[in-house]
Amino acid sequence: MSARVTRATALRVLGQLRRDPRTVALVFVVPPLLLTLFKYVFYGQPETFDRIGGPLVGIFPFVLMFVITSITMLRERTTGTLERLM
Repeated sequence: MSARVTRATALRVLGQLRRDPRTVALVFVVPPLLLTLFKYVFYGQPETFDRIGGPLVGIFPFVLMFVITSITMLRERTTGTLERLM
């Protein structure tokens, strides 16, 4: 890939993210909020949070990316972008 194609793709993705603040919030805001919530749920039991906190750091982004991908695919199907590319 050339630098021109890479730059054009990056600018397009950043432009789409700028128009979709919900996706940005789901990616950057929700996982830390969920981990903070679990920290306060297990406030009196630090060993329990230490045991489950690590796996949650991996599970939350995985689940959220699944949701974001599903929403994006639905949006692409309803707007017909894939058909225009084909």
